[in-house]
Amino acid sequence: MMAGISKLVAYELYTLEHAGWTLHARFTSAEVDDALAEAKTIETTLQRATKLVRETYYPDDNHTDEAVVRISPNIAEYKRRLAAMRQQRPVRVGGGGGGGGREDLTFEDAPSEPLAELGTPQILARMTMLVLSALVVSAAVTGVIALLLRTELIASRIPQSAAPQILFATFILVFLLSALPLVSRYIPALTGNSGHEDEPQHDSQAFLHMPGTPPPAPAPETAPASDAPPALFKDDPGLLARETPEETAATDAEETRRAEEAARAEEARKAEKRKKAEEEKKRAEEKKKAEEKAAEEPPPETVETPPEIAAIAALERQRIAMMHFLTGVLTVLKDVCPQLDAYNKFGLNLIMAGACVELGRREGLREKDVLALTAEAVTMLGSKPALTEAFCRKIDVYADEPRYAEMILQGSRALADFASGGSPFEAVAAAMAAWNRPGDRITGSNIVTILFTDMVGSTKLTQSVGDDAAQNTVRQHNAIVRAALAEHQGIEVKHTGDGIMASFAAPTQAIEAAAAIQRAVRDHNRSRPEQAFHLRIGINAGEPIVEDDDLFGTAVQLAARVCAEAEADGVMVGNVVRELVAGKGYPMRALPPRVLRGIAEPQVLHVVDWDAIGAPAGVATPTQASDVPAESPQSPAP
Repeated sequence: MMAGISKLVAYELYTLEHAGWTLHARFTSAEVDDALAEAKTIETTLQRATKLVRETYYPDDNHTDEAVVRISPNIAEYKRRLAAMRQQRPVRVGGGGGGGGREDLTFEDAPSEPLAELGTPQILARMTMLVLSALVVSAAVTGVIALLLRTELIASRIPQSAAPQILFATFILVFLLSALPLVSRYIPALTGNSGHEDEPQHDSQAFLHMPGTPPPAPAPETAPASDAPPALFKDDPGLLARETPEETAATDAEETRRAEEAARAEEARKAEKRKKAEEEKKRAEEKKKAEEKAAEEPPPETVETPPEIAAIAALERQRIAMMHFLTGVLTVLKDVCPQLDAYNKFGLNLIMAGACVELGRREGLREKDVLALTAEAVTMLGSKPALTEAFCRKIDVYADEPRYAEMILQGSRALADFASGGSPFEAVAAAMAAWNRPGDRITGSNIVTILFTDMVGSTKLTQSVGDDAAQNTVRQHNAIVRAALAEHQGIEVKHTGDGIMASFAAPTQAIEAAAAIQRAVRDHNRSRPEQAFHLRIGINAGEPIVEDDDLFGTAVQLAARVCAEAEADGVMVGNVVRELVAGKGYPMRALPPRVLRGIAEPQVLHVVDWDAIGAPAGVATPTQASDVPAESPQSPAP
């Protein structure tokens, strides 16, 4: 875990407290100056001794070394003052309150706890008991006065209306006369009377009399210190006042030696720092002289390269980089996508488009050069020129679709990593695996456009020409539809027997695919009238349920009903599709509302004039039918 780290250094700052050396703060190796400054501040302001310990941890053999870097120079004086303070510690005095007849007791003989040890809960408890006691006394006295007021002798002399005021005044007076003495006796802190006027100052006051200040006055008549050291100092025998002079001298000598070593180390560090500063200054002066000398010399004559030649050279460099990147991508995708079908090819095209955009950004290529790089990469992946042209033309449209934009972004990141010397091909493989995850192939967003094709009179066709001829016609239908899906990024969901159900990320793709399908069917019928067939196409959009690579729900049912309402050689769309493509310029004609089977509300349908939609490049012709299945997103249904 810590490979390559030989040691870790930290600094710990300790202060001398009642219980011995106490950790005050930790500092990193880079904060040693801050640690020294903190130690000096504590010695100056708080009048406390400090020591700074360097802790070195060696991960290789898991052991730690500690060394004292700095300790207060007058540590011996601090220790003597602290020991004297413990010997002069005041004790509580037994006997009565006030002042006379007091007898000093030892710590063990003290009968009550010091006032300083009374916390807020104890004070509140005592206050409660005192108030209750005063209330009881007041109530008792007031009751006696009330009985007296009812006697004939007193009742005849005092008006009856004055009795409540007398009782109330009596209650308040008795309460105050009984409560105040109790408070003064049991909670002297609230009255300012400690009950020990002649008690010496507390340890915290004596501790402030450190070196450089007058020593405290001796405590009057204090009990002698016990022979056994207080438990508070057992962990640090060096703080005991009963250590011998020889031990004190040895301790002082050791601490002085350590302080001198720390001072020498600090001086060496400062000298090294000054040396580095002088070297930096010297290098800066040499650099400045070199710059001044270079400024005086005339600049060398340069031959400017024409922009056209520079652009060609940059394009060639990026072309070579793109080919190396594509080779690495194809190598790692052998296991992820052994069959590079039309769906996976489209995802890989998006990744290469993002890579080419990143190459252009790095080299500052023109937009047409970036498109040229993209076209070359897509062509190398096996796409036909017409499909390549259509893909490059729609890159901006793909970038607006979140799922396609994610693949483009993955390609851009992978190329950036590749250009920096990394190996991003595993990330590309992960992106392609996510591209093929079940359910993701159908839709990348909530709104899906569903398209149904239906061969008109398929049952009658089978009866008239036979099973073999009818199946051949179905193959022609499949080839034409799948070619359009490959061009317009449609996903074949399933084969319905005499038609295909497909999904699209955008309704514009579905409409253009439908126009391409009908145009290809018309061309097929003209060239092969003996195998002529006709299609009806229906399109709807919504939020279907995705399960097991299939689509379900009202949006799918409505798309099937729209397809059933379409005429032969026609394309019909639902009103949702019409609203989604509003302003796109697709020619449509609205029909009166009609009730569809299984749909409760009447639906407004629109007939698309698909022949007026321009033929996009790359739609398969009948002569290309044998090549189309290799481009299809899915294999034909059995």
